[in-house]
Amino acid sequence: MLAVGFKITGEWLADFARTRLLEGAWDHALSLLQDSLEGITLDQSVSILKGETTLIGDSRTGIDIVPFDKEDENYQNYMSDVDYLYGTIFKIGDQHWKPYAQVTGPWDIDDMRFAANHFHVISKNIVGSGLGDKTRMGGRKVHEHVARSMYYARDYKEDMLVVFEIGFNDYEILCEKVDKPPFWFKCGTISAEHFLRNLVQNSESLILDGVGSIKDCTAGVGQATYDRSDPEEVLINNDKDHVIHTIGSDFLESVTSQSDLDVLSKIEIKYDNLIEKHQKFIPSEQWTLIEDAWTILYNKKLELYQTAITTQAQTLGGFIRLELNHNIPTMPNFVEVPKHPFILWALRGFSFKSYGIERPVWENVTPKGFKMAQDDPNHSDFLIGAGCNPKHAYDSDEATEHYTPNLTAFVMSAAYSKRTDIIKEWTGVEFAYLSKSSDDDLYYWGKVVHANPDYPIDNDCIPICKNAGMEYQFVLEAAKKGKKIIICETGGKLAHLATVGREYNVNVLLVPDALTKYKQGQFISIDLVNNNITLTLL
Repeated sequence: MLAVGFKITGEWLADFARTRLLEGAWDHALSLLQDSLEGITLDQSVSILKGETTLIGDSRTGIDIVPFDKEDENYQNYMSDVDYLYGTIFKIGDQHWKPYAQVTGPWDIDDMRFAANHFHVISKNIVGSGLGDKTRMGGRKVHEHVARSMYYARDYKEDMLVVFEIGFNDYEILCEKVDKPPFWFKCGTISAEHFLRNLVQNSESLILDGVGSIKDCTAGVGQATYDRSDPEEVLINNDKDHVIHTIGSDFLESVTSQSDLDVLSKIEIKYDNLIEKHQKFIPSEQWTLIEDAWTILYNKKLELYQTAITTQAQTLGGFIRLELNHNIPTMPNFVEVPKHPFILWALRGFSFKSYGIERPVWENVTPKGFKMAQDDPNHSDFLIGAGCNPKHAYDSDEATEHYTPNLTAFVMSAAYSKRTDIIKEWTGVEFAYLSKSSDDDLYYWGKVVHANPDYPIDNDCIPICKNAGMEYQFVLEAAKKGKKIIICETGGKLAHLATVGREYNVNVLLVPDALTKYKQGQFISIDLVNNNITLTLL
C-alpha cells in the first residue's frame, strides 16, 4: 500500500501567490490566498501581494502573517519585479497604458516606406508636444518623420507613440494597452506626455532596469534590419514585394477552394505567420481581402465543427432541448444542444467519481481557446452543436434602442437556467456558494427585494442582485448589518461581493434567474443544510 503525506508551508504559499501576480494573474493570486487560508481578510491578502507582509509556519502547526523583512533579497527582487510590471502603468479615460520602448538611432529605408504607406493610420496614434513645428523642419514633415518610429511598434494599429522634448533631448516612446492592474494600484488619469515626462525626469536613465524604468527597451532599436538570411524570408520567387501585394488575394483563394478541416488549419497557420511577419508592409487593399478570408475560414470551421459535433452527439447522449425566452418572430423558440458536452459544462468541477456516477463520455471537437483564451471546449461544443456562434457567448440578451440580442445570447440565457436544473438533478443542490459565512445560522427567512445598482436597501430583507459586482456595495453593507445573506444571478468567486463578502462574513449565493424565480415582495426561506430555497407564506 502506498501513502502520501505532505504539508504546505506559509512561505511556499505566499511565494506561489506572488508568482501568480507577477505572471499577470493577480486576481488568481488573490483568490488563492482567500480560498486557501480560512479566516484571512481581503486586506491581509492584499498586504501579502503588496509585499508588506508574508506567511510563516505550515499547514500542520499553523500559518501566521508577519511583516516581510525589507532587507530580505527575496523582498527586494519581488518589489523590483512588481514595480516593473505595474509601476509604469498610467490611465487615459478607461484605458490603461504602459511604455515599453524608447525609439533611438538612425532611420532606414524600411521605416521610411512604412511611414509613407501607413501615415493615415499611424498618425492618429501619435501624440505629444514634439509634433509641433521645429526650426529644422516644417510641421507636417516633422509628423511624417516621427511616424517612422511607429514601424518599431509591437502593434502599429493599436499602440501609441508619445513625442516630446526635455531640454535638447527628443523622446519618442512607444506605449501599449494593458489590462487593468490590481485594484490596490492607483493609476491616476493623466496625459501620456505628462506621465512620461515625470518618468524620464525622475529616473536616472529611461532604459535601465529597476524602479520607474522601461525594462524591455534596447538602445539602437531604430537600427533594426531586414534579415534576408532567415529561411522564412525566402518567399515566392524570393520577392517580398510580390508576396505582400498578393497575400490577401492568395489567402482568400486558398480558403475559398478548401473544405477539409486539416487543410484549412494548415492554411490558417501559414497565413497567420506570413501576416504577422509582414503586416507593416501589406497595402490597405490587401487587408480588406485578408479580413474576408478570415471570415470565410472561421465560418467554414464552424460548419465543419458543427457537423462533427452533431454526428458524435447522435451516438453519445443525444440532445437537450432549451426553451428560448424572447418575442422575436425571426428567431426559433427552442434549440437542441448536445447533451454530454452541455452536462460537462454545467457540472464543471463536479467529482463524478465521488458521487459514484459515470462521467458522460465526450471527445471534444473544438480546440481549447477557440472561443477565448483558456475557455472550456465543452462550452464551445454545445454552442456550435446548437448552431450558435461562440463569439457571442457573452453578449447580453437584453435589447436596447441600439442593440438587438442574437441567438447565442438567448441560448446562453436558457443554458444558465437549465444549468440550475442539471446541478439540482445531479447533486441535489439548488445554489452554489460564492461566499460562505462562518456563523452558525443555517436557516434564513425574509422578504425578497430586487436590488438596484448603487442604491441602498433595508437591512431586514433578502436582496437579489443581477450580478456580484461592486455596484451592489450598498447591498453588501445592508446584509452585513442584517440577515447576512445575498442572492446573485451571476458572478464568480473573485467577484466583488464574493471577495468582500468573505471579509464581511456574509453568505453570497449564486442562483441563476433568481430575479425571475423570486418576485419582489415574496417571502422565501433558505435552508443551507439541505441546500434549497422555497417560497413561504407570511
